Amino acid sequence: MINQSIKYPDSLLKFLQKEELEIISKLFNVKDLSVIDVEKELSKALLPVGGLLQKKLTYSQILDKLIRKKNLPENANDSVQEKEEKILLYKFKKFVENLSPEEKAKFDSEIQKYTSENGISKGQVLSVGAISTLTIANLSGFGLYLMASTIVGGLTSILGITLPFVFYTSMSSVLSIITGPVGWTVGLGYIAYSFRNDNFESASNKILNYTKSVKNTIVGNVEHTMLAVSFITSCRIILKEENLKRKQSFVQNRQNLLDKAKELKSDNFELLNKIEQANNTLEQNKIDIKNLEEKSFKIEVEIRRINNFINQTSF
Repeated sequence: MINQSIKYPDSLLKFLQKEELEIISKLFNVKDLSVIDVEKELSKALLPVGGLLQKKLTYSQILDKLIRKKNLPENANDSVQEKEEKILLYKFKKFVENLSPEEKAKFDSEIQKYTSENGISKGQVLSVGAISTLTIANLSGFGLYLMASTIVGGLTSILGITLPFVFYTSMSSVLSIITGPVGWTVGLGYIAYSFRNDNFESASNKILNYTKSVKNTIVGNVEHTMLAVSFITSCRIILKEENLKRKQSFVQNRQNLLDKAKELKSDNFELLNKIEQANNTLEQNKIDIKNLEEKSFKIEVEIRRINNFINQTSF
């Protein structure tokens, strides 16, 4: 039973797999996640001098601060989820900008292939060429899922974490790009250009060391906080998509069971009718047998009468 007093995004941690929690642990450089306060850790990363002698920001305030820092469109009526998705979209756009023309073409090709094979409507297909003009308002559910998978896949790659096989089976061809040589630039994003030509091991070591030093930043680290928020947002979106698929599966299974129950009920009704017909036939047969027995008895009586008459009149 989940403690209802735990607020989002801390409440999200209860639903994450150990590999995803490991990423959270490395991003915040916190070993014991059972006592982690996500708002507090994000505040430490974002505020100057690790938030020393400063009031902890709420999660919504952290999102607002990040949005303003990047001059993203603001709306006073935006929900926490909408603010998160604006930041995620920003990070995803930066990822695409970092790709070479060849990488963009490959990425786009795999997206088109995936959507075609999985029956995703053309209205939901996310084109690399159109990403720069995307807004949250015109972003499809699949577009959000793709961005979330990209961030999670890239971060797991650069941090040396292997996600469960089930994660890769849904978008293996698309994720193969972001978890390969190109992939680690997703996780780095903001510092990718400083060592874009490093090999994987060197890049991975650098970002791991980088995460450990974030809390000591004098001016606060906007980019690292955005990356952490993007990962949290991505986990929420993927979890929601998984729950939706699970719900659809349950609904389909329920419908299959209802159809089967209806079929069995129909078969049972038909069988009962046959039994009733058989019983009616049996009763009629009993009546017919009784009538035949009565006729047979009458015939026997008549035969005896005739026999007696013959015997009496014979000489």
